[in-house]
Amino acid sequence: MTPSDGTLTPGQTAVFTVKVNEPVSVKDGVPTLALNDGGTATYDPVNSTPTKLVFTHQVQPGQNAADLAVTGVATNGATIADLAGNGVDLSGLVGNPPGILQVNGSTPTPVTGTTPIIVSGGSAAGTASAAATATLGVYRFFDTNTGTHFFTADGNEKDGLKNSASRGYRPDLVQETNGFGAIDPNSTDTSKVQVYRFFDTAHGTHFFTASQTEADTLRNSNSVGYRPDLVFEASSSFYEHATQQSGDTAVYRFFDSKFGTHFYTGDQKEYTAITTPGAATFRADLVSEGVGFYAPTGTFT
Repeated sequence: MTPSDGTLTPGQTAVFTVKVNEPVSVKDGVPTLALNDGGTATYDPVNSTPTKLVFTHQVQPGQNAADLAVTGVATNGATIADLAGNGVDLSGLVGNPPGILQVNGSTPTPVTGTTPIIVSGGSAAGTASAAATATLGVYRFFDTNTGTHFFTADGNEKDGLKNSASRGYRPDLVQETNGFGAIDPNSTDTSKVQVYRFFDTAHGTHFFTASQTEADTLRNSNSVGYRPDLVFEASSSFYEHATQQSGDTAVYRFFDSKFGTHFYTGDQKEYTAITTPGAATFRADLVSEGVGFYAPTGTFT
């Protein structure tokens, strides 16, 4: 496990590396490791090799552990076998790796009450609720070609996708009503963080992260998590909260094991529908990676 010692906070990543004696393959699913901080480590096919299986876990707010350990293994429909077709038993991974790696996912108490509004001259002109209301939105589209979703916080890009007279017209993208709010990048909100947008050249989709550590890792050619297939789109990034503030909505991030992409939703009803086993809308192919970020209140369609 890397790192083997120290303390991880929200946005930081633990990497579990499993070495095997002979080449193996992972097909038809994405295995995960259950962890004692309440999260999961997800199989990383990009950084894995036939003799090395890599699982990554990004700490989310609210996850805590005195010493990070593996509590279970789920194949999620995946077949893990050697060249002769013999299955590989991963149950031996359950346990505590060497070292002491603490997870501190504690989040600050959301601000409540009112905050004075200071106008020119320094006098208090009134009060404003600490719960921010979004003035910008992140728009969501369903890609009818790939079965995945596209998100944009750029109103001009959104309009161009729907305008048949535009060079950027995409009739294959159908706008949905499950968008969420975003923070004005020019605001004085000291809790805002950048959500980095990457174009996934392997799948023709996009990946988003509110973790600067993860974003830097993806772009660092010397990092074990380097992803040359992900192209950073700086001008298409937007801003949200990394920790929940008063009035915020959690935006959940899932790994789509069917397409090898990611899915995001800030709709609590949708989240419940796709994560409840036995429900007609349950999506076993979507592996939860926790809360991606928190969005201020707002409905944008």
